[in-house]
Amino acid sequence: MSVAHVVFDLPLEGHFDYLVPEELRPQVVPGVRVKVSFGKKSMTGFVIALAKKASVPRLKPVKALRDEGPVFDERDLAFARRFGAYYGCSLGEALAVMVRHRQHPPLPARAISKLHTVLYHCPDGQYLPVIDRIARDREDYFIIVPDAFVAEALSLSPSQRSRVGLRSSMFEAFTRSGLIIVIDEDNISYKQEQSPMYETRQVVLMAQEVYGFEAAFIGTSPSVELMHLAQTKAVEYQLCSGRPLSKAVVIDLATYKFLDKGILSPPARNAIQDNINAKRQTLVILNRRGSYSVTRCTGCGHILKCPHCDSAIVYVRAKKRFTCRHCAFQAQSGMDCPQCGKPSWKSFGMGVEQLQKELSTLFPTARISSFEKDSKGFPAPFDVLIATQAVLRLRGRLNVQTVVCVDIDSELTRLDMRSSFKGWSLVMHARLLGQQVLVQTRNPGHHVLKALAGDDANAFYAEELRLRRELDFLPFFHWVAVVARSRKEKFAQTFITHVYNKLLKDKPGHMVITPAAPDAPAKVRDQYRFRVMVGGKLVEGVVRSVKDALAKLKRSSGVIVTLNVDP
Repeated sequence: MSVAHVVFDLPLEGHFDYLVPEELRPQVVPGVRVKVSFGKKSMTGFVIALAKKASVPRLKPVKALRDEGPVFDERDLAFARRFGAYYGCSLGEALAVMVRHRQHPPLPARAISKLHTVLYHCPDGQYLPVIDRIARDREDYFIIVPDAFVAEALSLSPSQRSRVGLRSSMFEAFTRSGLIIVIDEDNISYKQEQSPMYETRQVVLMAQEVYGFEAAFIGTSPSVELMHLAQTKAVEYQLCSGRPLSKAVVIDLATYKFLDKGILSPPARNAIQDNINAKRQTLVILNRRGSYSVTRCTGCGHILKCPHCDSAIVYVRAKKRFTCRHCAFQAQSGMDCPQCGKPSWKSFGMGVEQLQKELSTLFPTARISSFEKDSKGFPAPFDVLIATQAVLRLRGRLNVQTVVCVDIDSELTRLDMRSSFKGWSLVMHARLLGQQVLVQTRNPGHHVLKALAGDDANAFYAEELRLRRELDFLPFFHWVAVVARSRKEKFAQTFITHVYNKLLKDKPGHMVITPAAPDAPAKVRDQYRFRVMVGGKLVEGVVRSVKDALAKLKRSSGVIVTLNVDP
């Protein structure tokens, strides 16, 4: 008898046994995908091992093979186990993530030498010389980029372009490359938004120990996590800067009391006017789309929210309609208030379109254009370009005289443990787009702004690490968000409460558990969301405790649970 241990792309622990028919025995080996019956369905599974005895009396047979040979090997299996333990997914889910993006079977294992990891800090954005230097005449390197815009900005040679891929392509590169180069590892595009919610930098570091390749990270604003590893000598650090950078000038808005009626400070207005007079360009960055962020009924005070998501909807003046940030909902500006029935709305806050209106009033002869996340191609000819952070895609193709960061404070005060770093990173990348950067703030004493004013990256990272250690944030402490969602609010809330109580009862030492609460946002696409945050120093320990608790709880139909490690 030959028995195949099979796992599936499902959140199920352990393997399932299937009988291997006589005629398929030569082909059914560890590493192949097979077609089998699972419940009432026919599914594809991964054969992880073979045995001579079955765990149950009657076995369903393997129906067919999906591959001519193995699509994963022992290294992949070892890595998938580590990946699953870290990100809280099953072995089958981990293998599915890896194999789904492979075009070729894994190459034989190479001899593993001493692991070598280097962080190349390039504040001037000149990545190509560094890539040429570390790759040299090597034929076994692979470059991971966050998006196609970055790949285009690198200006790689034709032979190099064939070795470039996005986040998902790294799983094939692990077995085929002796050197993996990650560009802009701090980019938010490297975080997978669907389960399993992995982070590219961490996956590369994890895989390096299994597959034995060299790793290089190249970035303008390296993540705090990597800078910490560099300080602890876990990775080598090299500062690379070939040209002088534009200075960041911090503008204290508290100096200008009359600014309540406008967005732009006098220094920003003066710089824009000077550029217009000299026929030079200005870039104004504001990370808020639409015209206004909050709309309230003047009759009853009702705040207009998306009926499908628990979030205020944005008024887009150009389209004369309200839109939701999270779903496809739209509504005309003249709609009746759902609470009092009157079409009496007033919008507040600032956004790209409101800023465009102010600029048009201040500089009526200027060509004003905009660029947002959904914008395609290159902006039309402009004197002033208003943009969200999406404009950073145009690095290497855009060179303006002045960059104005209008509202850095909104970046620094988000409910996000990385908010300070994201503000820092935004300005560091903005410096690559212009000859001068003006940063407006009402909090010039913030450590990010003090470091920017002094052009002192070391001061920023030192203070950021100190604060993160004090607040139990990465890289000293890991948090796992356990999120339950359902179309029925009571079901999601009840289940996450059970999760909290179970974790509290079984709580191992040195683990922190926050009470059950609505997620942010609390409702998305008609799904109610509640979460519990669980923290500890070792990710695997926290994840294991969460999964043990979930395994002991019965959930109502329609309740979906996801884990997000280090959200």
